[in-house]
Amino acid sequence: NKGSKGGFNLNFSGEVAYKTLKEYDSVQSTLPKDKRDAGLTKLFTRKSVALNEKYQGDQQKIAVELINKFIHSIPYLLFVSLPLYALFLKLLYIRHRKQYYFADHGIFLIHLYVFTFLFLLFYFGLDKLEKQTHWKGIGVVQGVLILAGLFYTLKALKNLYRQGWGKTILKYIIFNIICIISLVLLFVLFFAFTYYQI
Repeated sequence: NKGSKGGFNLNFSGEVAYKTLKEYDSVQSTLPKDKRDAGLTKLFTRKSVALNEKYQGDQQKIAVELINKFIHSIPYLLFVSLPLYALFLKLLYIRHRKQYYFADHGIFLIHLYVFTFLFLLFYFGLDKLEKQTHWKGIGVVQGVLILAGLFYTLKALKNLYRQGWGKTILKYIIFNIICIISLVLLFVLFFAFTYYQI
């Protein structure tokens, strides 16, 4: 908590600086203008106070609602990421722009998305099987599966864009780094958006 200084007041100890928005606004109005919360600080603090008022200070309920809303927003996140990743591929293969249209990159990514979903379904299925059977060999199978999955995506990239292994591996690494960074940013943006939806 940051008290009257504002900030992100949502925590899991059940303590909040203000009990109601009315109380927060009242305290802020008594402060000199240069001491009042402003910008993002004010935005986050007012939302935090509003949530604590709405859920009567039950931080667990707030956390559960936030997580549920965020999980439901994941399909939208994937929908946004698809054209973004297609743009990354277009930039990586900019010298072949006449050969590959934006839609070509998008179709290739849809193929990879479907493969990834099936891969994860099978992988976590093995994970559950290991918990039930306690067979340690499943861990080895999962390791081989990960390597096979990485090779498959790399081979798919090479087959589509028809470049040598050196360029393909380099672009594969660059593409994954960019995708991870953008995915983190998208998660942060969607999480912030979800926070304002509850």
